[in-house]
Amino acid sequence: MKWFIRSIRNDRSIPAEMRLEIPSGKHIQADWKKAGKIEIDDIVKMLWCFVMMMGFSKMRFITHTTDPKTETFIQCHLEPLRYIGGYPDEIFYDNTKNVVLDRLLRASNS
Repeated sequence: MKWFIRSIRNDRSIPAEMRLEIPSGKHIQADWKKAGKIEIDDIVKMLWCFVMMMGFSKMRFITHTTDPKTETFIQCHLEPLRYIGGYPDEIFYDNTKNVVLDRLLRASNS
């Protein structure tokens, strides 16, 4: 006689990590980070770091500037895109004001 034991509860385990496979050339993520302050000609200015990271290879491009203006933001995109010899299908941005004008907050009770 064989005994079979079945589980009473469904398996509720949560995977510790989920690997996201991104095809080469699919997307790049870009964002600003504050990098402290710098003194130029006796004037203290905020130092900004522009970071662009490729989704597939995780290769990063980093440059520093003293302003996060839209003109600078666009210029900061040109050098890494020239270096890699093209552009991705998508560029992801977090909440940078250069891209996001307003946020639409949704109620979670929908």
